[in-house]
Amino acid sequence: MKHAFLIIAHSQYNILQVLVELLDHPKTDIFILIDKKSTMPDNICCKKSRLFFLKERIDIRWGDISQIKAELLLFKTAFAVGNYSYYHLLSGVDLPIKPINYIVDFFEKNYGAEFVGFESGDRWSYKINYYHFFTKYYKSQGRFSSTIDFFRKYLEILVNKFCKRVDDSTFIFKKGTNWCSVTEPFVEYLLSKEKFILKRFRHTMCGDEIFLQTILWNSTFRENIFLPNSEIDSCMREIDWKRGNPYVWGASSDDFKMLTNSDKLFARKFSDDFPDIIRDVRNLVDK
Repeated sequence: MKHAFLIIAHSQYNILQVLVELLDHPKTDIFILIDKKSTMPDNICCKKSRLFFLKERIDIRWGDISQIKAELLLFKTAFAVGNYSYYHLLSGVDLPIKPINYIVDFFEKNYGAEFVGFESGDRWSYKINYYHFFTKYYKSQGRFSSTIDFFRKYLEILVNKFCKRVDDSTFIFKKGTNWCSVTEPFVEYLLSKEKFILKRFRHTMCGDEIFLQTILWNSTFRENIFLPNSEIDSCMREIDWKRGNPYVWGASSDDFKMLTNSDKLFARKFSDDFPDIIRDVRNLVDK
C-alpha cells in the first residue's frame, strides 16, 4: 500500500523541510503545491520518497474558491500518478506526531475508512446558502481593498435579497476541517464531481471546508467515515480550536506533553516563532 501526501505551502520552508523528512518513506510519495504568490523553495529534499513540486501554481486566497482549486489540483495530480491507498491533505506548517512507520501501519489496519472531520451544527450555513463576492480580497489590506469591501457588502445585500440559491432538498451540506486522509476510490469519485463543485461553490465563503465533506456525505462513502461524531478524532489531526484559529503549538510549555500523549497522527499548526517544539516533535517522531 502506497500513500500520497498532498501539501499546500506558502512560507516557513524550514518547517516544510522537517515535514518532508518525517514523511520520507519507501511507501510514500509527496506532492507539494507552492502558492503562486510565494517564491519557490530551493532546498526541500528527501531520500526515500518520490517528491513532486506541481508546475501549475495557484494564487491561493483565504475563503476563496482558489482554495478548492488548489486542493482539487493536488488530488488530480496525485491521482494521475495513481495507485495509492490513501491521499493525505496537509498544510506546509503541519507535522506528523507519530513515526511514519506507525502512520503507514495505522492506515493499513484501518483501510477503507475515510478520515474526514465533520463540524456539528449549522451556524456556518450562511457561507453556502448566500452569494459572496470578491472573496479573494477578504484578507487584503489597503485603500483598494477597502473600496472593494465597501462595494462587496452592498452588492451582496442586493443580490441576496432578490436571488436565492436553489438546491435539491435531498442534498445535504456538511462542513469541517479541510485537512483529511481519504481513499483512492473516494478521490476518483470526488474528481468526477469537479464540474459540479466549481459551479456550486463559486461565490461561497470558505467552501474548501464544505465541498469535500458535502460530496462525501451525499455518497455511499458516507458509510466509511471514521468516527463521524468527532471532527478532530475523525480526521486524526490534533487541532486546537479553543485556544486559537487554530492554535499554534509551542506557545505553552505544556504543548509538547499534550502532543506526546495524543493518539492523533498529525498536528496543526506550527510556526518559526516556536522552534523548540518543532525540534522536540522532530526528535520524538524521527526515531
